[in-house]
Amino acid sequence: MTTSWRGSLPAEDHIALDDDVLYAAAYLHDMAAFEPWQKSGVDHADQAAAIVYRILENTGFPMKKVDAVRGAIRTHMFDRTPAGPEALYLHDADALDWLGPSVWRASSAWWMRMAVIPPVPK
Repeated sequence: MTTSWRGSLPAEDHIALDDDVLYAAAYLHDMAAFEPWQKSGVDHADQAAAIVYRILENTGFPMKKVDAVRGAIRTHMFDRTPAGPEALYLHDADALDWLGPSVWRASSAWWMRMAVIPPVPK
């Protein structure tokens, strides 16, 4: 995350983001998709949310914020509804990451054409 992105989007949305929550959730949200944290038959978001307390304890992380981290991790996938600003930002960033830059550029270009270029007269 660059400083300009971190500062401009929340300001435009008129919200304040908790950096501790957002950074911890962003860093740890996919950890349970991989060994040794992966658990067979359990969605990686649910597994990561279940074990994030153990990962963060004794690290100096403000533990009163773990529930917000847990919520953001649990709802980062496209099919879940995020609760809270950090969860929403992680959810949307994860979706954009999944789509990839080429899809994002193509869809952005399409929307820009629709908004900027007037229709061709018939």
